[in-house]
Amino acid sequence: MRPAARDGNLVAAGFALTALTYGLGRFAYGLLLPQLREALSLGTVAAGWIGGGAFAAYCAGVLLAALGGDRLGERGVAVLAGLTATAGLGLVALAPSVPVLGAALALAGLSTGLTSPPLASAVARRFAAPARPSANGTINAGTAAGIMLPGAAALAFAAAWRELYALFALAGAGVTAWLWFAVPPGRDGSSAGGPAGGLARPGLAPLCAAAFLMGASSTVVWTFGADMLRGEAGFAEARIAAAWMVLGLGGLAGGLTGRLVGHLGTGRAHRLALSGMVLGYALLAMAPALHRSILSSPHSASICPWPTAARKVTTPATSTPSARAVASSPSARSPASQAMRRTPSSAAGASSAATPAAPRPASRAARGSCGRGVSRRSRWQPPLVANSTAGRPMAAGPVASTSA
Repeated sequence: MRPAARDGNLVAAGFALTALTYGLGRFAYGLLLPQLREALSLGTVAAGWIGGGAFAAYCAGVLLAALGGDRLGERGVAVLAGLTATAGLGLVALAPSVPVLGAALALAGLSTGLTSPPLASAVARRFAAPARPSANGTINAGTAAGIMLPGAAALAFAAAWRELYALFALAGAGVTAWLWFAVPPGRDGSSAGGPAGGLARPGLAPLCAAAFLMGASSTVVWTFGADMLRGEAGFAEARIAAAWMVLGLGGLAGGLTGRLVGHLGTGRAHRLALSGMVLGYALLAMAPALHRSILSSPHSASICPWPTAARKVTTPATSTPSARAVASSPSARSPASQAMRRTPSSAAGASSAATPAAPRPASRAARGSCGRGVSRRSRWQPPLVANSTAGRPMAAGPVASTSA
């Protein structure tokens, strides 16, 4: 294989491994959390502990890759990451209880920590210094592809979470076999003093602390982001999956990180990324309040012209001028009409028509938010009153007297 083809194969395999471990092994859990809750009676506290456990396993995987990289080599650590991800995904598909689910996701979370160090080391060996940022950025953008895939799968097979995880495990087995041929054997060995010397570099502790805090904050979104969209913003399942795909689509911009670092420098690019995260968290936190303020605004009719449960006001049929005109008409005061009102059992069709029709309740989509799934049938209809001479229901409005 030519050197250029080998380099491209390494980047493609690294992209696939990142998509497997981060996107499928760790971040798909939040999207499929409602189905997991229903099937395994998973509570909110337990769901949080499982998400936190996956992040803790990720941190342990980073340390394991740093300490065992010299012994296993880049190929060995990369293949180990693929094996742990595949085993974790397969165990999720078979999980009969919450503890087994937690152990499976922790195993999948361990694979995320094992992913980046061997790939970065292999890129450092294979690529020249100017091409390394672009190669690493492309590999890291695999996370976005791994996020988009569960979103697309949830649109088609929302309830079949066990089958989805089984398919993810099969994909993991294929990626693991690919890594054996794509990642070069051996190890970098450029860090003097071994693993301890590499971890004792100046300024590494604050950098690790910042990375830990950034990852811990994002864990909340990856674990409960879909629940927030469902409960607070009233998103339907299809829209949540679509939002997940949009989130992954935006992550594909990570492939441009190398060029951004080249233009702005590492520090400025990192601060720009953190500022984007803070802005996204703030908008997500304010979304429910903004949604309620739009619905309660006096100008919301121009934004949402159809009636919702919050604004819908129904008046009795007898309170409108047209209904009062019908009630005071000579036909309404006729003996036949009064007898019909006194005897509900007679002329059942006419008496039931004389009762104003109850307004239809707002649909679920109309109750949840403005502009989602409101059909024409949910709009307010004028009440029906009875024509006392013909016994047929008719819309309330000016009528002509038919009595002699």
